[in-house]
Amino acid sequence: MLFMRKRVPTTEIGETLGQLIPGAYGHAMKTGAPLAGRPFCRYRDVNQAEMTLEAGVAVAAATAGEGDVLAGTLPAGSVVTTIHSGPYDRLNEAYEALAEWMREQGLKPAGDLWEAYITDSGEEPDPVNWKTEVN
Repeated sequence: MLFMRKRVPTTEIGETLGQLIPGAYGHAMKTGAPLAGRPFCRYRDVNQAEMTLEAGVAVAAATAGEGDVLAGTLPAGSVVTTIHSGPYDRLNEAYEALAEWMREQGLKPAGDLWEAYITDSGEEPDPVNWKTEVN
């Protein structure tokens, strides 16, 4: 995966994703890296006021980063996932449902949260139609 990282206040997530994902995508296009999935955002070092975002694109082959664009992978392992339908400001409902299901199953989170954007909000203006994979 190719991604860019930035620490931001929770109020600036959307605006920041609008910068990070295109930056990583541009590097993939410049280097000819074949895309292998949806744009994503991983949330790291989260607290009430701010978090570190790692947002970018999945690529099919190892590709070097450059400058602010970093290369990496998601850790291997089991993942609990669901599909959220609707606007991003209601994603917390999907995360809460996953957390509840995990509690019922006796599971505990072991890594960072991340999302993959099934619907391109730039192509589909109505948030009611947006779909996001929540992990």
